[in-house]
Amino acid sequence: MRSLLQLKRTKMAKASYEDERVSIQAADTLLSLAEIAVAVLGFAGILAVMKGSQREVIPGINQWRLEALVVYGTNAIAFSLVPVLFLAMDSPETTIWPVGSSLSAVVMIAWLVWAFRKQKKYFSNYFPKQTLWNDVLILIVCVFSIGAAVDNLFAGGLFNQSFGGYIFSIAPWFYVAVMAFLRSILTIKLGGESA
Repeated sequence: MRSLLQLKRTKMAKASYEDERVSIQAADTLLSLAEIAVAVLGFAGILAVMKGSQREVIPGINQWRLEALVVYGTNAIAFSLVPVLFLAMDSPETTIWPVGSSLSAVVMIAWLVWAFRKQKKYFSNYFPKQTLWNDVLILIVCVFSIGAAVDNLFAGGLFNQSFGGYIFSIAPWFYVAVMAFLRSILTIKLGGESA
């Protein structure tokens, strides 16, 4: 009887250790992602200074690109750091990941509407040919991400309320921020116009 009780305690301690190890790995991953987002936003400031002296082909387009970069980068930071806070408070992971995934999906839909409205303001079209390939890729990534967020709400789904589902649900924040950053870099022409 005593060995059975000791075996049960050992299994419980091992399971607790495994859960703690997963939480630490999740926190480390999220903190690394936050550092990447901060670095991208830091370079955004440098780009803003560099582009400030350039004449714009489309008035206000550089400001729009910087706004998109800052909005999506800031959301990437927020969705990376908030779960770390809840992990530190020992909140159950089966609550953190589904709630975070669904919140990311809701905020993402709101920001997509904002972004496409702004895009229509500058290009007179929701999907201008100048940015069509990027817009299509963003929508594909966002649709998969929203699907992952919905799946992550339910136990027994593909992601089963896990950290992996959460990472898929926040991926577009990083994708859009990095794409806006790359687009800003590629459009700098020293001594010329900004495309």
